[in-house]
Amino acid sequence: MRNERPSRDRSPGPWLYGCLGLGVCLLGIAAAIGGIVAYEMKVEAAPRAIDLAQEVPYSSGRVVLDIEGVTLTLSAGAPGSPIRLEGRHDAARLRLVTAYTPEPDGWVYRVELRGRGLINPQLSRDIPLNELRIVLPRDVPLSLEAGLSNSETRLELGGLWLLDADLALRAGRYDVAFAEPLREPLEHLDVLAPISEIELAGMGNASPRHLRVEKKLGPARIDLGGRWSRDAVIELDCGLGSCELIGPGSNEAVLRADATPPTDRADLPVLRVLRAGADGTDPR
Repeated sequence: MRNERPSRDRSPGPWLYGCLGLGVCLLGIAAAIGGIVAYEMKVEAAPRAIDLAQEVPYSSGRVVLDIEGVTLTLSAGAPGSPIRLEGRHDAARLRLVTAYTPEPDGWVYRVELRGRGLINPQLSRDIPLNELRIVLPRDVPLSLEAGLSNSETRLELGGLWLLDADLALRAGRYDVAFAEPLREPLEHLDVLAPISEIELAGMGNASPRHLRVEKKLGPARIDLGGRWSRDAVIELDCGLGSCELIGPGSNEAVLRADATPPTDRADLPVLRVLRAGADGTDPR
């Protein structure tokens, strides 16, 4: 009697049906997203003016910004002035929300201007320019927290009574400047800009005790000029991007790569620069 090998089942296995099902699902999702984007691109623009004012007390407070898809400028206003928001936006694609909240230790003012749909509000060529101008009072102590994306931004912070600032700047072009000294030296300035182009100018006029810049890609230009009033630690982590560091003037501060005190100009503030290593280790 001849022994015969059992025939192998050559029918499609469950894995094949699973892959086909997954492919159909992905195609359906892509088609749905494409339809939504096409619809949003055809939405008729609804330009709306922005003209808001918020009185704030003279106690310390926080200004929190969550903004995308606009041309943004921020600057110091006159003493005693309210927080002002001016400009225009496409209300069909951007939603503006503001909120003032008293707190036991001060107050918080929030500004949210974000897209309503899945696409960048700037992509449609038939909509008006979305622009926002924020004016802050210069005689009120403030902390600034800003999350900005897809924006062209100019933050002119000189003249403010700024306590500290945390800036998350994503996918855009950002200028942060201190054209005149702050009322009091800044405690810290943290700038997180993963893939943005940034320029920091007049850092001496802010005199942050701790300046930290973290990037992954894209260029950064950091100008340490200005009227330094104290020593500072400057941390730079540029990832695969480039960081151009412009030192202070000879009569403004002394730039050092280590903690050794200078012997030639002991009367000047010392700026200690720490750079992240090539292996990505924390310089601290």
